[in-house]
Amino acid sequence: MGSLEAEEKFAEFESNLDFKFHHCFTSRREVPSFELRDIAVCHVLKVHGATFVETQPPDDLYALLEVPHNATMPEIHLAYRRIKFRYSSTNDSDQLRQHNREMMSDVKKAHSILTNEKKRQIYDKYGQEGLDISEKIGDENVPIYFVLKHPCIKVRIL
Repeated sequence: MGSLEAEEKFAEFESNLDFKFHHCFTSRREVPSFELRDIAVCHVLKVHGATFVETQPPDDLYALLEVPHNATMPEIHLAYRRIKFRYSSTNDSDQLRQHNREMMSDVKKAHSILTNEKKRQIYDKYGQEGLDISEKIGDENVPIYFVLKHPCIKVRIL
């Protein structure tokens, strides 16, 4: 299958996604030399020999910090320091510095959540929605909120 056919198939596939892939590479040699750290903050998809890379950071805080879901606190701190060092270069262009600042704000937020034991438990159990709810009604009320949100509870109350 040629590159043009792969791009057409991918365009059809991509129209059903919530996010868009920004780069298209038709062979492995054309893909920039992504290291493991770059893959963690990029979504990579291969379709019929073509590689597509979406450069938005992932929603998963663990992937943003490049640690497994069962990472210990020292591993999270070490990953944060490693990423902070990576994005702290002063020799970059203005555009790259702006991107680095945006990435670091996301990384700092992920670090603060994953190093707070209570917030981490909420994130692991309820995801980003649980964190949003905990900011509004408090950490201790999040489980109650999700119990009351369940459809069966609504039926019983009525």
